[in-house]
Amino acid sequence: MRVILTQSVKGTGSKGDVVTVSDGYAINFLIKKGLAKTASAAVVTHLSQKEQKVQKIKREKSKESKKILTQLKGKSITIKESANEQGTLYAAITPKKIVDTISTQLGVKVLESAVTFPHPIKSTGTHSVKITLLEQIQCRVTCVVLA
Repeated sequence: MRVILTQSVKGTGSKGDVVTVSDGYAINFLIKKGLAKTASAAVVTHLSQKEQKVQKIKREKSKESKKILTQLKGKSITIKESANEQGTLYAAITPKKIVDTISTQLGVKVLESAVTFPHPIKSTGTHSVKITLLEQIQCRVTCVVLA
């Protein structure tokens, strides 16, 4: 019997997979516990169309991320913050501050969750900021902090 898994089942498959299992296993365990639904032709067609839409959205996001990457690659931003005589900032630079500065100085919109830095920026000077747009699409932007 062909079923569509509504949840991941160890040894059988992941959520959304169409698998063929024995009739007893499907009826008495998977369907009864709500782990699967019977896979009719209409449901399988609907799932494949849904998967195609998801793949199309992923391709569009990837294309847009690569466009943003080319706009950010090798760029530098300048942030002015108040600091003491030793160059220590009174408040650390936050990802929100980085995103706002990128937006105003470079004209590129980036999500706050995409910005990471190896250590908190608490002093003046030049710092490297990593922008992760997608898992495999990332770049570094130089952040110059001035007092």
